[in-house]
Amino acid sequence: MPTLPTDPAPGAPPRLAAIDVGSNSMRLVVAEVQPTGGYRIVTERREMTRLAGSLASSGRLDEQAIAKSLSALRRFKSIAEDWGVCLLQAIATCAVREAANGAEFVARAAAEAGVELQVIDAQQEAELAFASVRRRVDLAERTTLLADIGGGSTELVVAAGDVIQQVFATQLGAVRLAEKFARGGELSELAYREMVAWIDDELGAQINATLPPLELLIGSGGTFTSAATMAIAASAQPDQAVAAFRMSLADLQRLLDRLRAMTREQRRGVPGLSPDRADIVVPGLAIIERIMQRLRVETLQVHPLGVRDGLLLSMIDELQRGGNRATAL
Repeated sequence: MPTLPTDPAPGAPPRLAAIDVGSNSMRLVVAEVQPTGGYRIVTERREMTRLAGSLASSGRLDEQAIAKSLSALRRFKSIAEDWGVCLLQAIATCAVREAANGAEFVARAAAEAGVELQVIDAQQEAELAFASVRRRVDLAERTTLLADIGGGSTELVVAAGDVIQQVFATQLGAVRLAEKFARGGELSELAYREMVAWIDDELGAQINATLPPLELLIGSGGTFTSAATMAIAASAQPDQAVAAFRMSLADLQRLLDRLRAMTREQRRGVPGLSPDRADIVVPGLAIIERIMQRLRVETLQVHPLGVRDGLLLSMIDELQRGGNRATAL
């Protein structure tokens, strides 16, 4: 049960708030800084906004999604204030940076919600996701691929140990593909084949370098987390942790085939899958499957944290250095 909001006691560790305005959902994390340089989450919220819902067809953010997002921003800021945070940082990703009216949305967020949005580019998004992995996962001396799949884009990071070697930005997003290929939330066999061909073309266009053999795919974002929770729910060990959960390419393909055979309404009842992801889970899993096939990776490991975690870690680092790019509250 979440702790009730309270102002921190005098001399208590500072509290920070991070807001991630994504293409599919908006998330708030309020955290208390720990002496170790880490943090303890005191509360978090998620709001499904689907900012990227009309991006592929119109190139713009939908007015209904904008209104929902502004309402969520106002609510999230109020929650952060109730918790007595000293700094708040809000970032926006693919949908806002691509949309023709993205700058207008940023201006409205400041004027109507009192939140200064920082629109980050794909390189920054990838670096934040990798900062989270580097802090939480033993990368040892192997070559690893990180895939951060969102609603509007997928960022791929190739790392040697804990050092980034290459970053590839793609337009492969679960919401983007659902809007482009799934009519009424359903994918016909022909539409699925067209979608897979589009994914392959995008990967071929963006991954324009010869990569070393990759030992492991580490996945962050809701698509990977959903894959893990569905696999765990269907297993003989339903109490397994999502963090560091591993899945083979063959197991992923079986899960994808099972979901493809269902209607959207049937997928809404799948154990381990949030009903609001029923229309985007197949495009999302197809992105993972094609990445693994193309780059010849046999195993994926789920990292349930990602951009928000990386953002909080960077805020803590900056706070300890005495900087202040975030908004003081």
